[in-house]
Amino acid sequence: MDSDEAHMPNPSVSCTNTSSANDSESTRVKDTDNSTDLGMGPPISARTDVVLSGVKYIELGGVRYPIFTQLLSGPCPLLAIMNALVLQGRLHIELPPEQDMIENETLLIHLLTFTTNLSKSSNDQNDEYKLLLNESVEIASTLSKGLNLNVYFSGVSKFEYTKEIGLLDILDLRLYHGWIIDPNETELYEQCGKCSYNELMMKMCGWDGKGTESQEYRNYVLATNFLNEYPTQLSKYGLELLKDSIPENIISLFFRNDHFSTIIRRGQKLYSLVTDYGYQNDRNIVWETVTLKGAGTFYNSRFETVYQSGIDQGSISSSTETNNTTPTVTESQNAHSATRQQKNQNDIDCYIL
Repeated sequence: MDSDEAHMPNPSVSCTNTSSANDSESTRVKDTDNSTDLGMGPPISARTDVVLSGVKYIELGGVRYPIFTQLLSGPCPLLAIMNALVLQGRLHIELPPEQDMIENETLLIHLLTFTTNLSKSSNDQNDEYKLLLNESVEIASTLSKGLNLNVYFSGVSKFEYTKEIGLLDILDLRLYHGWIIDPNETELYEQCGKCSYNELMMKMCGWDGKGTESQEYRNYVLATNFLNEYPTQLSKYGLELLKDSIPENIISLFFRNDHFSTIIRRGQKLYSLVTDYGYQNDRNIVWETVTLKGAGTFYNSRFETVYQSGIDQGSISSSTETNNTTPTVTESQNAHSATRQQKNQNDIDCYIL
């Protein structure tokens, strides 16, 4: 790739596996001496073509739910959608109590079955709906590999309408983002406020690198500064807009930092479902607050503070929203924090090419 090609990014948002060849090989289940039978055919140790996600059990409102955690880069749209449907109580997956892993292929089968069954319960059976349903089934079958979308910087629920967005419409799931340009930034808003990400990339590519007096150069500077100011794809204005826009206590989907997650709003706080596999065995860590810096506070299933991430864990004496008695930070939690920080540095689930 020459320098010109490297300077002009491909304007698309996608999910992909960015692991090296060795990392990719390590994500496949290999033969071991310890066989684990999940009730899905031959023991996992006897199969070399299986890609897995973790299964973690949480309780919400007295109901026990399985949620699915991420071992690899790549399947975040699939897991976010499955977790949203499960926590909404619309998708029921019966698993053995001891099962802590599940094949991504099995998750896809559950989703495809759920999507197909929607047509049987829908009163809208016109040709347009049937076409949309067929396209949605086709898109759903590729979710473990990624999900393409194109955000607009003018609204928290504004995306270019694609087959992928059509799938979410069929599933009746709401997708949000907070990558929003503040109207008070007058020049930036006038030039870029109504742009999609793809259109912003075209503005950046409109400057030929010669001269600094043209509007094309000014657009390049404005767009570059905006992207650099909010590298995690969440602006301060966007975060406040999300708090005012997302219906309270409704499980939704959230795109941020090239990653899809499952979120809920309670009061003026946004909570993201913790699906890092590093927290698989810590039943006390269920939610994390959404913040500009990305290191929020961890909460349990009752939305009580567990501990704050991103700072010296040993110095924290947490408090719950309802009382002042809280568990202390354990060595296990510190280990989880280190695992998460390493994951954030090394793994990217979705990225902008």
